[in-house]
Amino acid sequence: MVGVHRDTILSLMVRVGAACQSLHDETMRDLSLTRIEADDIWTFVGKKQGHMKPGESRRKVGDFWTWVAFDPVTKLIPSYRVGKRDTPDAKAFMVDLAARLQTRIQLSTDAHAPYIEAVERAHAWAEEGSEGRVRFVAVLDAGKVDSPAAAARASILQEGIR
Repeated sequence: MVGVHRDTILSLMVRVGAACQSLHDETMRDLSLTRIEADDIWTFVGKKQGHMKPGESRRKVGDFWTWVAFDPVTKLIPSYRVGKRDTPDAKAFMVDLAARLQTRIQLSTDAHAPYIEAVERAHAWAEEGSEGRVRFVAVLDAGKVDSPAAAARASILQEGIR
């Protein structure tokens, strides 16, 4: 259509994407934000999870989620992650967010169960690495939880870090 080979365009997309990721990683540091809203957006790669066959790699094909941290005041996205909607990816996302913050924040999420453990881990990480300065505080929306056990953990977590 434009006289440029598909592989050339894909190669350029990968290079531009890597440059954007590097710029974001370098500039989104020591942020003085006060509120963050975290959410995840579903998509799929290749095929939906329900169409997967036994033996296919679920780390490369199937359902994926884009985890996004959003500051509603400045409209800034200080952190994001593409991965599965599970605890390891939630932890990596929250620890990355905590590493970018300079101040305490109010974090609002839907209290999806992996967020709870991830927030606990990120809070502990921030306390360990902040030289006496707490950089990460969360407020989970316990009214929108996946289970009664998750609601109880969200309430305990909120009380413990206020």
